[in-house]
Amino acid sequence: MRTGGHGHGRAAGIVLAAGASSRMGRMKQLLPVGGRPLVARVLTQALDSDLDHVALVVGHGAGAVRQAVGDLRLHPKLRIVENIRHERGISTSIKAGLTAVEQDHDLCMILLGDMPFVGSYLLNRFLRAFRESGRSLGAVTVGNRRSHPVVFTRALYPELHQLEGDRGARELFVRHQAQAFLFPADYDDRDIDTKAQYEAIRDGKGEQDSSPQSS
Repeated sequence: MRTGGHGHGRAAGIVLAAGASSRMGRMKQLLPVGGRPLVARVLTQALDSDLDHVALVVGHGAGAVRQAVGDLRLHPKLRIVENIRHERGISTSIKAGLTAVEQDHDLCMILLGDMPFVGSYLLNRFLRAFRESGRSLGAVTVGNRRSHPVVFTRALYPELHQLEGDRGARELFVRHQAQAFLFPADYDDRDIDTKAQYEAIRDGKGEQDSSPQSS
């Protein structure tokens, strides 16, 4: 079933990095992973991908996050968006990022800023396969789980703007389950929410890199 529309238009990435890291107890965006701040690592992969534009959504500790990405701030594909409502949940960051890109981009791919092993190779494969599917929404799957990143066409932008609270876009996949494109990928989709999770990644326990072999 081809339901997407605008599947071959310009594609934007939205990197979510506005949270307060309450479970971690300190800003996880700034934690070093592989010698770089986590947020810079994720952002680099998005900027190196075939995405036409990338919006980095900041909020809590916005100044520190801007500093952590360093010279990436000068990248011509990047726009940094400050979400002043970040305390109201991840939905506000999705909407802030979408507002920044929706006028000129018919696809938006949402990436979590705390997943260090998402590589540009994976993003490119996912984006290409999604375009070919003709669907209106899609997600990477790992094993039998729906994971991230996720992608939406312009047809679903109004529903993204209706999101509330801290639930993200998962409800769209429930609502449009039959139309969702699922892209199986063999990569390390761990995120960092707690000190134990960070220490496991920092110490290389089960670590995979962002190379084509691990995507």
